[in-house]
Amino acid sequence: MRKFAFLSFLVSLSLFCNVGNSQNPAALPNDPRVKNGTIANGLSYIIIKNAAQPKQAHFVIAQRVGTSLERDNTFGSFLLLEQLALKGTRNFEGNSMQNYLFKIGVKKEDIEFSTNRDKITYLIKNVPVSRESVIDSSLLILYNWMSSINIDEEDLNRERGILRSRLLNEWDAEKRLEDKEIKTLYPKSPYANVLDPQNISSVGRLNSKDVRSFYYNWCRPDLQCVIVVGDVDPAKIETKIKSIFSTIPKPLKTEKREYYTPDKFQGIKSIVLKDKEYGKTKIEISFLKEPIKAEYKKTNLPYIQDYMDFAVIQLLSNRIKEGIIQKELPIYDIEIEKGKFLNMEKVESYTISFETIPTSVYSSITFINSQIKQIAANGFNEQEFNSSVEIYWRFLENAYDNRANFVNDIYLQRALNNYYEGYSLASTEMNFEIMKQVLFTIDRQNLNAYVSALLKQEDNVVISCKIPDVANVPQISEERLISSFSNSLDDAPSNARMAQTLAWPQVELKTSSSIVNEAEDSLTQERIITLSNGATIILKEIDGDRDTIKFKAISKGGFSLMRGVNIGNQDFFNEVLNVGGLSNLSAVNMKRLYSYNHTQLKSRVNQNTEELYGYTLSSNLDKLLSAITLSFNNRRKDVSAYNILKQRMLYEMQFRNISPYDSFIDTVNYYNNSNKNYVTPLSEEQIENYNYDNLYSTLNMRFSNAADFYFFFTGSNIGQYKEQIINYIGAIPGDKSERENWVVVPNYRSKGVVQKRFLKAMSVPRSFVDITLTLPGELNFNNHVMAKLTQSYINSYLKDNYEKIITNLNVLGEMEYYPESILVVKTKFETDSLNATKIVNSLFSHLKKVAKGEISNSNFSLLSNSLISSYNRVKTKGEFWLNYLAIKYLGGKDLVYQSKEIEKISKANFVAFIDKLLSRGNSISIIMDGTTADVETERLLKENDFVREYFNVE
Repeated sequence: MRKFAFLSFLVSLSLFCNVGNSQNPAALPNDPRVKNGTIANGLSYIIIKNAAQPKQAHFVIAQRVGTSLERDNTFGSFLLLEQLALKGTRNFEGNSMQNYLFKIGVKKEDIEFSTNRDKITYLIKNVPVSRESVIDSSLLILYNWMSSINIDEEDLNRERGILRSRLLNEWDAEKRLEDKEIKTLYPKSPYANVLDPQNISSVGRLNSKDVRSFYYNWCRPDLQCVIVVGDVDPAKIETKIKSIFSTIPKPLKTEKREYYTPDKFQGIKSIVLKDKEYGKTKIEISFLKEPIKAEYKKTNLPYIQDYMDFAVIQLLSNRIKEGIIQKELPIYDIEIEKGKFLNMEKVESYTISFETIPTSVYSSITFINSQIKQIAANGFNEQEFNSSVEIYWRFLENAYDNRANFVNDIYLQRALNNYYEGYSLASTEMNFEIMKQVLFTIDRQNLNAYVSALLKQEDNVVISCKIPDVANVPQISEERLISSFSNSLDDAPSNARMAQTLAWPQVELKTSSSIVNEAEDSLTQERIITLSNGATIILKEIDGDRDTIKFKAISKGGFSLMRGVNIGNQDFFNEVLNVGGLSNLSAVNMKRLYSYNHTQLKSRVNQNTEELYGYTLSSNLDKLLSAITLSFNNRRKDVSAYNILKQRMLYEMQFRNISPYDSFIDTVNYYNNSNKNYVTPLSEEQIENYNYDNLYSTLNMRFSNAADFYFFFTGSNIGQYKEQIINYIGAIPGDKSERENWVVVPNYRSKGVVQKRFLKAMSVPRSFVDITLTLPGELNFNNHVMAKLTQSYINSYLKDNYEKIITNLNVLGEMEYYPESILVVKTKFETDSLNATKIVNSLFSHLKKVAKGEISNSNFSLLSNSLISSYNRVKTKGEFWLNYLAIKYLGGKDLVYQSKEIEKISKANFVAFIDKLLSRGNSISIIMDGTTADVETERLLKENDFVREYFNVE
């Protein structure tokens, strides 16, 4: 791989901040809050003090091993060890480890395991460390995970089936294509030799002797690191680590840990990857690079390179997006990132990925590389360069200003980067001081030299094309992929072109409304201001978002007042709503400005409401307010952007049914809604017949009257911005006499008990499950809390009993107030076909036991206390209050509650509620089972009630 010509330049900048006359950049000193070292048996440790989360700490074991070390007779060993880690160790028999952690207040979701190709991390997060005994026990748990997991035949027999189900659940189209890519590009690498559906039976041949031998061979102290981050005394923790972990013996014989380094290659490699369930056409262009040398990782150099990478990625993204709009190209979802190529440890890449349509694959690649060539030849112009410095400096300043509030996760990531990647443990303060000196010494010529060296790469380039494996998709040639890239149009001018000068769109405040009424809610202390244009402004003071102001404007109406919009096609209408941008700036350029200014604003039309929502820094409130005003007064029409969206949607419609997940969601909507006309999926015919002018006018009408809206603002000292907010909101046209209200859409939640199970052809069969429980009830505090308690209970039950064989678990409990007041608890997950019915039956059986009072006082207390704890966390955040205030002022119901009110709900109340939910509520259960058989035959269509009903087959 070619060495970067800019390395000497980066080194010289690094030397600028070094003390002394060293010819190489000096290693940076550690953050003073850090203690780290290595004990005699080779074990590393990193301890970081962080007082921002009082009396809490993370306890972590990091291991420089992974599944790339497994071979034919040990496939699945590391995942099995992960599953066994909570099932019994030398000092914690059975479930005693989990029980202890739950007892001291650790939540299930705070026990995390991550097993990857080259890294394995076991974490216990948010441990309450006010007692010394808890610290000792947490370190003892790490000790047991490192060296004392119980492994016997009974354990393996129990876990093998779970592992098999877990792996099959994870083999979706995206995972299969990634496996194909690495096996094709690097067939002799250890990354290619992994478990897949073809060799999964090997899990059944694993025996306890082999797994135990594998465990002691690789899970050893010289490849492990203990990390403790939080409100602790580093000196005391260091003493404890040396005392506890020094008893782990250093192995007499060890197998050397080696990493695979891919061979260099000349020119470009291309690969076409197909899957029957992949509904997109995605291109990835990757420039492969050597990682930064180990001797430079602890110096200033990574800080400098981070800025330059940030600048290049921003420039590429902006130029490409501008060109797409100008040329009306069907290219979308562009992402540019630097990272490990295919998660391989020893090779990095700059990857440009995007989606297109099959007929535009070659022309899209030609266009993208012409932009790359242009930037490589000419680099940044002066405005782009200055903007990159300014934006990056803001990021640094924001991190520096908020460093006292950094959560433990930030310091944990720093520790993991040090152990796994070899990067510095220097402080945020040092990073800031270094870049304060260096950032403004970099000139445009320096940055353009970096750009040129980075992008003028003709070797070690990989182009991958992922497409659906169906008959009507044009064949893609790997040779033409390379030809399209190599022969891209070089239309770059001799000098760097002047990019469009971006300035925040100005708003002329022609009218100004006066205050008609001003009051304060005595219970929740928000200030309510009514203006003469009919707008209502609510200001809520909170402390949890620091210098960020969060915003929502919401009105009654939504698509209940629009023809032809429903649950099935509303996403398309909302994309059209946001496609044009504001004033004279495109949506692409508005996104750039939002990014520059740490600001965001989006619009959405729902079934019964329309809303704007976003956030900004308090220093940029004028910018957010101007964007809000323009969203009412001056939304931009953009025919080119609409045409690109239309092409993309037409393509996606062609392949929607090949995705098991999309088919499942359409089915769930079908059975959970009473009026099937309101859940009909968007069709190609509909998209073709839509008129953009009509759509633009219709959607703009939803945001034409300030008097329809409540404008909510939350933030620290929000009251000081009252006049500023009034000036902008008061300038939006409003007419109280024209206020809208929603109409009741005749689409209620389905009633009764419905159980449907059907088949879907899948490459790797698995089951999708959706259980929706509903109960009519008043929108009030008690029902709201019951919904949240039920959500938490179901979530805990499924995680505690089936966590390893279900994926994508999502449980939601809430009160809906439109078109009727009803409590909804929805549970979704994926599993294997053999376990789907078992899990559903088990859940209902368990809920029936709860309805009979079979829940212990201690379990209910944990449930209640968890909800109280969660409330105490979120009530300091703007999102909570924006949602609460929307229900209060639109729904007319005040759901505010205090911890003491939750405490009043007894176990008997909860038992009675579950009994009512099961005996008097509604239950819709949908299971979609995967099969490799042909499920489109006439026989199956006739025999399967769902297929006949849904596809209108007589």
